[in-house]
Amino acid sequence: MKRISNELGDTLPTAITAKAGVRTARVYVSGVNLLTFSPLMRKHDMDPERMTGYPGIKSYNVGISVGF
Repeated sequence: MKRISNELGDTLPTAITAKAGVRTARVYVSGVNLLTFSPLMRKHDMDPERMTGYPGIKSYNVGISVGF
């Protein structure tokens, strides 16, 4: 099974963060198991989103990292 994990983020400019009273701020979106390739799906006609345990379920995360 091949798991693909991705993260997309950007650091906000200091002109914006200084007004908020923080040194740095980063906004990000990430995901785990967004695409799943497994021989089990072809051999046994399995749907990975309806199974429990194998393969893992999709996970989406959104966040802000702030440094003072």
